[in-house]
Amino acid sequence: MSWRGLLILAAMLVSARASAQITMAQLGSVDAQGRCTIRPAAGVAIYDAIATARTQGGLSDPQLLHHAASRLGYGPSPVGPLTIDRANDCTTVFLADELARQLAALGTRTDTSQLARVRRGLLPLTMFARAELNATLWRLRQAPEDATLNAYGNLSFEARTSLVWYKMLRELVGSQRVEPSGVLADVQVNLEEVLSEFWLNHFNVNIERIANYYHGVDGFPEVVRRAQGHTFAELLRTALRHPGLITYLDNMTNRCDPVTDAASNQNLARELLELHTLGVGPDRGVYSQADVEAMASALCGWNAAPYNTTPPTPDGFVYNSLLASPRTLTILGRPYPPGGEARVAAILTALADHSATRAHLCKKLSERFYAPGLAPAAAGACAAAWGAGGALPAMARALLERPAFWQAANARVLLRGPIELVAAAARLLGASLLDLHNATVAAGLTEAPFTLSALTPQSAIDALTALRAQGSYRVLREFGSRARTLLGVPRGSIAPPTGYPMDGAAYLSSGYLDDVSRLGVDTAGALAHLGETYRTDLAARTYRTALDAKRSATSSNAALTWFLETQLRLSKVTTGGTPAPPYVLPASHLNTLRAVFATVASWAFHSSDPTVKRSNDTVIGPLLGSAALLWR
Repeated sequence: MSWRGLLILAAMLVSARASAQITMAQLGSVDAQGRCTIRPAAGVAIYDAIATARTQGGLSDPQLLHHAASRLGYGPSPVGPLTIDRANDCTTVFLADELARQLAALGTRTDTSQLARVRRGLLPLTMFARAELNATLWRLRQAPEDATLNAYGNLSFEARTSLVWYKMLRELVGSQRVEPSGVLADVQVNLEEVLSEFWLNHFNVNIERIANYYHGVDGFPEVVRRAQGHTFAELLRTALRHPGLITYLDNMTNRCDPVTDAASNQNLARELLELHTLGVGPDRGVYSQADVEAMASALCGWNAAPYNTTPPTPDGFVYNSLLASPRTLTILGRPYPPGGEARVAAILTALADHSATRAHLCKKLSERFYAPGLAPAAAGACAAAWGAGGALPAMARALLERPAFWQAANARVLLRGPIELVAAAARLLGASLLDLHNATVAAGLTEAPFTLSALTPQSAIDALTALRAQGSYRVLREFGSRARTLLGVPRGSIAPPTGYPMDGAAYLSSGYLDDVSRLGVDTAGALAHLGETYRTDLAARTYRTALDAKRSATSSNAALTWFLETQLRLSKVTTGGTPAPPYVLPASHLNTLRAVFATVASWAFHSSDPTVKRSNDTVIGPLLGSAALLWR
């Protein structure tokens, strides 16, 4: 072939690889060999990693979708055409392109109009700036009416918890979108929220201590979420400037002694070095106690505006040079002369680029996404993609473009943590953005009752009372309650700076497993607050169909055993066995499930008519109330 022919062939191959991103409507475009006729565009590198993994005994298309939904999202959902039972090569092409799109959009994604309506209606106080909320709280606190104390307490509680529930809402339905045809689709992966939860836990803040600095559109969770699309250096600066972290770690009380120049509080300095960056204590040879003391002196004057005042800067950060150290400080062997706020910024830049920081963060990230035996090599790939200051999207991309991520050895080997468990149960049950949106619209819920400048103590109480009576609001409240049960404290109220363990293995106990076994029925009961009018999906119909067939061919008890041991892969879960299985259903739960299986009319969809929806405590119990939910 001539050189001209080679160029034409190369151009054709490039054109084939650069096809337009596949759409939901094209998921069935496979040829006779099962290969998708549309090739990946933005997700070429991810798809190639998947293809390489397959040559090494990788995952099938359904297994790939389940793995991605569980590890890069909050669990599979039966909503829309991109479901596990319909997975094929086009599903995998779509998945690769979607992951590439989400990586490129980290920190920039805005809510769809449907999700925005739910947010405004159910969590309206997240729409306001923190300064405006604080001013309203302060005004109500000063009012003379008898109802003031009640109004202040209720509004304050609502403001700080609504942002926590907003995170749960995004984790439940943030991967769902409405196609131009009007069909609700779920892309199954939700990388932005998975990473947002990781970084929020990395910079843990206890809202019980800093409630007045946590809530609002510029509250700590939202600030962290927006910054994760940049470098770690930028994320570190953003987190450290926020009043939430400053007050939680007591730096508002930190000032340098005019005689000794010693800082009065080392909390923020110590956690900055040990947890947020270098990842080790001062006795491990990376830094010393003297570095902690010097860092604390550098942070003197690093402060936040009082919550009841108008902040001089949009983020509420203030720097008081009168409290700062006037001498040159040496940190990690490098001198930093007096320079005000710029000196701290220079120290943070150096910390973000330190080799120990790179190793610490890449180890944590790889352990979140990889099985223990595969994590060290993944950490190396993350470190290689670090760049200047730690390019967060590039690091995440490096983790996903490795064939090892898509190998069978990396699937269903990690245990979900409490927050993931609650979200996974609701998603597997079919928690739907449109259900919540339709219920919110039908109730006429908007942010209007919470126009802050017009609130009086009584009108604040009346508005909150009316909101809390709404079924769609109670759905989110119930999910928050389930997370609190498993986590041990309300979400956002983790006291230690270390945050909560994201590895579900840290929680395992007989009591914890007993609570997990109830998640199916509990979650179904929570969604029942919406009422039958707004329910579009109570369970994956594929499970119903399979169970119907098995029950008709054998018996209800045999169908139950088949479902638990074959579909959920819980070997001998109903009878025990040797060696002992990882989980055995309590007798009381097993009897309940047998009763459910014995009555077809109690199943999620009536066996004779798949369009007729039934009540909630149904096949959802055996589907979710088991050890299968524990794994991601």
